Amino acid sequence: MDIDEAFGLVLREIREFRGLKQDSFGSAASRNYIGRLEKGEHSPTLERVEKIADALGVDPVLLILWSYDRAGDKALGTSGEKGNDALKKLMAAMLDLGEKR
Repeated sequence: MDIDEAFGLVLREIREFRGLKQDSFGSAASRNYIGRLEKGEHSPTLERVEKIADALGVDPVLLILWSYDRAGDKALGTSGEKGNDALKKLMAAMLDLGEKR
């Protein structure tokens, strides 16, 4: 499954869990746009992901990470753990570089 299809699946699952309809997103996104996203026909911008996440009542990072887990057929939370580890390594390297300057 590609990332657009995975994002659409995650979006639909959370939307349905929250009891929302495709036209419940107000200015965040039209019913048609949400439908296209859920079918994996479109890739949203980060700004749009943030607006959609707000309408769903979730953190936008959750939408993105859960989508990557789904796209890679990984256990829920796997991408978040890897991302957190990578961020810690990057921050440590940047701090180390800053101390050497």
